[in-house]
Amino acid sequence: MDKSYELFVDFLMLNYVRKEDRYTKTLGIEFNKLYIRDMRKWGSCSRKRNLSFNWQLIALPEKLAEYVIIHESVHLMGFNHSKSFHEKIISLCPDYKEREKMLKNYLLTPLPQPLIKKKF
Repeated sequence: MDKSYELFVDFLMLNYVRKEDRYTKTLGIEFNKLYIRDMRKWGSCSRKRNLSFNWQLIALPEKLAEYVIIHESVHLMGFNHSKSFHEKIISLCPDYKEREKMLKNYLLTPLPQPLIKKKF
């Protein structure tokens, strides 16, 4: 893998860790590991408290990438989309429905070669 590509992934990691830290501190929760990956969705949260984000978030408008980070952060409090989940999302992102709708206009395109799975 090209060294400049690895540096790009490292830059993404630092950017997302800073944003993720802001929301997890606000919520009073912690995550275990953070990964940047080539995925079929924008983000995910595992029961091991690991967060994964698609490297393509970098191409989204910042407010949409922020929504994905908020959404996955709130999953650390519960692995569902319950009423309390949505209430917490609204408290952090009052226009989340608009952002969700906008996010559907962006397509994920898998890389022709696998992205190095990086953890931070």
